[in-house]
Amino acid sequence: MSPQENIRIITGYLTNHSPECVSEDVVLHDYSLPEPVCGRRAVDELLNISYQAAFSDAKLETRNIIANDDS
Repeated sequence: MSPQENIRIITGYLTNHSPECVSEDVVLHDYSLPEPVCGRRAVDELLNISYQAAFSDAKLETRNIIANDDS
């Protein structure tokens, strides 16, 4: 995937929290949870709770996005 495509995907997620921006088989590791959260739907539900309920007054500011084609 090109750096531009990576930037487009992450910017899309940061802008509208669209679950389509993450893989179907995503695994989210969060130190506050006893188990990893697996799958697009489960991660989307967890993040929606965080964004809408727990931190509803939080503001997201993207300062830097680093992407390159180094392997």
